[in-house]
Amino acid sequence: MRKIMNYSKVKVKKGDEVVIISGNHKGKKGAVKFVFPKIGAVVVEGVNIVKRAVKPQHNNNENFLKREKPIAISKVRILKAGTKKVAKKSVKKS
Repeated sequence: MRKIMNYSKVKVKKGDEVVIISGNHKGKKGAVKFVFPKIGAVVVEGVNIVKRAVKPQHNNNENFLKREKPIAISKVRILKAGTKKVAKKSVKKS
């Protein structure tokens, strides 16, 4: 079971364009489909696709179902809307 984290101020929202910054899918871009703030994960369209074995039904003869699995929020970075470049983190000077 996943650890429950308190990501109450998640900057990533459904529909945002993001890029993966680390892991096997580094550099891939996609839109956010779901956000899970309690476990600190997001589902990105076309990224982290896995096959699930399912029992074939009478109307569907497929044995495998392809689905996107959640990835950690820390592994994605939001793209700027107009330029399609990675948004930099702002540093506050005190």
